[in-house]
Amino acid sequence: MRNLNNYEQYTIDLLRDLISYNTVNIPGNEGPLAERVAEILGEMGFENKLISCGENRGSVVAAIGNPKGKKLVFNGHLDVVPANTKWTTDPFNAQVIDGKIYGRGAADMKGGIASMITAAKKLIDADFDFSSGQLILSFVADEELHNKGTLSILPLEEISEADYVIVGEPTSMDINIAHRGTARYTIKLFGKSCHSSNPANGINAINKMGKVLAAIEKYNQRLSQIHHPILPSPTIATVMIEGGEKDNIIPNYCEIKIDRRIIPSDTKESVMEELAEILKKLEREDSEFKYTIEPYIYLGAGEVPIDSEITRLSVEAYKSCFGKEPKICEFTATCEQTLFTQNGIETIIVGPGSIKQAHIVDEYVEIEQLNMATSFYEEMIKVILR
Repeated sequence: MRNLNNYEQYTIDLLRDLISYNTVNIPGNEGPLAERVAEILGEMGFENKLISCGENRGSVVAAIGNPKGKKLVFNGHLDVVPANTKWTTDPFNAQVIDGKIYGRGAADMKGGIASMITAAKKLIDADFDFSSGQLILSFVADEELHNKGTLSILPLEEISEADYVIVGEPTSMDINIAHRGTARYTIKLFGKSCHSSNPANGINAINKMGKVLAAIEKYNQRLSQIHHPILPSPTIATVMIEGGEKDNIIPNYCEIKIDRRIIPSDTKESVMEELAEILKKLEREDSEFKYTIEPYIYLGAGEVPIDSEITRLSVEAYKSCFGKEPKICEFTATCEQTLFTQNGIETIIVGPGSIKQAHIVDEYVEIEQLNMATSFYEEMIKVILR
């Protein structure tokens, strides 16, 4: 067994501590973990702010250095998705097995948080001079659902005046400069019930919904012809369907939920208009077609140019750490990069672990990835705040 250096062991112990807090969203309960992180950072010399976003829910924003210089923000989320009973280990009692740390949030994304804190600790222990700039650590609640944590910290001076943000989602340490957004809608159709022995007396809402499903599939085919230099094409998919009340009644109601993945050229208004036009066309063709459509989630796409300053600096730091060119690509899921880029802050996504580990049974992160992340984050601090 190889010997662990002090900072590697610190990262492992810290990550196990973070995982031990059950922050499954819903309900989240990130408040106690935010307080614990604030305690750790306070002992390191950071000035902390705890920001509430609901009962027992909160985020921590911690700053060290000169607020009049460059501002670099490390961002991560404290909440995790549920862990079901199929785990082979306790998801909230992290285990180290064969160079991997198993636990809910190990990759998504308490591992990134642990590496960010360790990077800061290494520099503080080495008496790094923060007089030329400020490092801000922002660890937030509610990323997995409604983004209340990041939305609540955006007005803070430490965030709103930031020059650069690094989001520590799991990217296998590739430099991710863009992600698609997500828009979700509920479509409801209304018909007329009657006995199923004489369906002509009713209006079958499920049959009507079949027209919607076919139209959505054609729409998805059109979207596949739209191309972006970094991101995959936009998509739309029907993800849930519900209808009918009994097996001898013609259904008077049917509901679907649809998931639209969007690119930077899409807007909240343009996506809604495209969907509304599809439904209006069906309505014009069928006088018995009655519907409603309601949006319930929208998070836009995020992007920084490949020639942006944050991209250039991250490539410089990566090459300095690892002696090779990084892979620059897209983040395949949706994340909070967009909330920062919408506010004019250059933001990239770089973190330890694979996105394929997110949300799965027996989630893990490799210790080697944590070490790489710590080195990269440390170098980014040096490059930007030197």
